[in-house]
Amino acid sequence: MVFQTIFKNSLASPDIIGTTSGCSLGAILGILFLNDVLMIELSSFIGGLLSLFLVYFLTRRSKGNEIVNLLISGIIVQAIFTSLIMAFKIVADPYQQLPSIEYWLMGGFADASWSNLLICFVLILISVFILYRLRWSIQIIGFGQEANTLGVDVKKIRNRALIFSILLVSSVVSVAGPVSWVGLLVPHMIRLWTNQPISKNYVLTLLVGAVFVLWCDNIARCLFTIELPISIVTSFFGALYLAIIFRRGKKVI
Repeated sequence: MVFQTIFKNSLASPDIIGTTSGCSLGAILGILFLNDVLMIELSSFIGGLLSLFLVYFLTRRSKGNEIVNLLISGIIVQAIFTSLIMAFKIVADPYQQLPSIEYWLMGGFADASWSNLLICFVLILISVFILYRLRWSIQIIGFGQEANTLGVDVKKIRNRALIFSILLVSSVVSVAGPVSWVGLLVPHMIRLWTNQPISKNYVLTLLVGAVFVLWCDNIARCLFTIELPISIVTSFFGALYLAIIFRRGKKVI
């Protein structure tokens, strides 16, 4: 919801500025060269931070609209990281490393543990708290140029919101992998249910997102004798939900 408000785009998600691909590249490097669960999570988190640094580096060296520059920089970073991911998959051991890479890229909690989660818990808690404190300012940013007349430092608030959003996403992805559709779908679900701005829906979005992921994880564990990657379930129900509301003529974009 933060990404969609800042970029004024209902299709915006962490993928749009390369965060997910950065985390994925870091995890792949961890699988190839470190082969330890804790180090894979750490390298994934560092990859997410690297994407943040590169996006801001490219944006600061660009002229024109800052929002457009952020989006274009994110697309560039995502494309570079995606090409590197494909290159490393080619050189990976096809019998041991490649299956691990593919399974990680589909997301899931099979390798997650409380000890690993506690490492990222502090960053998650801090990011959630600061974004909660910024929720009113983020809502005002969504008004566009009017935000400046309301006494809000748009650039400062936008940068803070993006930095802590990316820290939050990087922390979560480093533990669970890239779980598809959650960041895109849940804000739309909340808007259709409540029709309230981000300042009033922030906590509800967090809770519904957590419940949705847990529900999909239970289905992934119980549907077959083997545990499915959670992204298979989230992608299916996410696409199904959007198809239903699109068929009914609801405004989702």
